Amino acid sequence: QLLQDGKAAVFVYVPETFTKTAMNNEKTNIVLMGDNDKPLDKNIVATILDRFNASVKTMNVEQRTILQTISSKDSVPKDKIEKVMSLISGNKQLSLKIPEVPTNKAAVPIDAMQYYSIAMVVMFSIMTAFVLVHSIVDEKQNHTLFRIKSTPTLNIQYVLGKLFGIILSVVIQMTVVIIISRVVFQMKWGNPLELLVITIVYAFAIGSIILLWGFIAKDHVTVSSLASPVLYIFSFLGGSFITKSGLPDSLRVIQEIIPNGKAINSYLKVCQGVGLDGMYIDLLELIGIGLIFIIFNIMVYSGKRWNKSAIYSHGKKPAEADVSK
Repeated sequence: QLLQDGKAAVFVYVPETFTKTAMNNEKTNIVLMGDNDKPLDKNIVATILDRFNASVKTMNVEQRTILQTISSKDSVPKDKIEKVMSLISGNKQLSLKIPEVPTNKAAVPIDAMQYYSIAMVVMFSIMTAFVLVHSIVDEKQNHTLFRIKSTPTLNIQYVLGKLFGIILSVVIQMTVVIIISRVVFQMKWGNPLELLVITIVYAFAIGSIILLWGFIAKDHVTVSSLASPVLYIFSFLGGSFITKSGLPDSLRVIQEIIPNGKAINSYLKVCQGVGLDGMYIDLLELIGIGLIFIIFNIMVYSGKRWNKSAIYSHGKKPAEADVSK
């Protein structure tokens, strides 16, 4: 009934006397029932059962072979032991090979070192961006921003200049970490050109988002107050703390939407041998996110909050006006 209601993908029935019957080399069965719409689940469970069955057969064959060879002798000569090992290893009743059921035959498996190297590189890039936007606050407080706005410099020039600095720093940082992990831990990252493209596009997207907070923040405390929450929340939802496959379905949807999640997915595809053709949608979406936030940055930068009186009155109490009739 659970199968029919879709509440269970697989049902396994193991008879109560299974182990005893199997050890006595008598016929017995394990029943596996599965949802035909979920063949992968059935294959996974079947693989586990096959391995369990092979272990039982191994113990059975070992016991019978040793008993037949040793009989009732008190000591076992070395040649007898070697004969036992040879008979066990060459027994045709053993089948210890576990069939693999890949979801993508062309995909290269990813180990834990590869996954978390990628996850940490992406996570620390967010903190790097937050550190760099402190320079915008410095320019506000030192009145440098007012002098810049009094020049013929276009708003978009200033915004893109700040963004370029963030992108360059993030790319250099991530490149250094990638090279170190490749040399020290022998990690295989994949095609260097594809890695560079992903790194630049991701730095563009995440840099545009954090740059906006730099323009909005009034002081360094305001910048720092958002750094930790964004870092931990984005890292958790993006798959840096918990692997994306370990997230529930509802959070996995978010992981595929936010920029650092898209970056992790793209890096993983490179490690698995998937070219840019298999990740161009994620890259285009990252570029779209960056462009949207560039527009927001220009709007905020060119707004009234950056006028002369606002800059010079930063951190000061407003003077009382002398009103007279």
